[in-house]
Amino acid sequence: MIKPRDDGKPVQVPSKCVYCTLCAKKCPAGALTVDRANKTWTLDEDLCVGCGTCAEACPKKAILMPGDEPVAAEAPAAAPAPKAEPKPAPAPAPKAEEKPAEPAKPVEPRDDGKPAQDPSKCVYCTICAKKCPAGALTVDRANKTWTLDEDLCIGCGNCYEVCPKKAIVI
Repeated sequence: MIKPRDDGKPVQVPSKCVYCTLCAKKCPAGALTVDRANKTWTLDEDLCVGCGTCAEACPKKAILMPGDEPVAAEAPAAAPAPKAEPKPAPAPAPKAEEKPAEPAKPVEPRDDGKPAQDPSKCVYCTICAKKCPAGALTVDRANKTWTLDEDLCIGCGNCYEVCPKKAIVI
């Protein structure tokens, strides 16, 4: 059982945390450090002022503050096994009078750590936008558009992780 602390400081619930870094970015005292690669969440107790901003910012409610109900401790879910990519269907042979199409250029990751979309892979399913904790993505299925609000994007990588077609690069 994970219980809130009685000293006003936040407690992380690892089984709920997606390590998006939103809590650390919102912390006015800079007391939180989140390492996405190693799945760690660290609180500097000397810097923490117990304001609860981190808990309010957490999209998964993975941070407990005093007054919150205890949460049953769960083992973190194992990562799903990678699915084998289906073999692409062979391209139709070009007609005699047509030139073969230029191969699509792969989308390169951005230098700032924010996502880029590969329109040749995207099916505009909207999963990335629904899972974005900052609301930085807009997907219009009808018009086949994918838009990133760079000011809202926190570079958490949730969109990349949930994209079923791997149409997002970081």
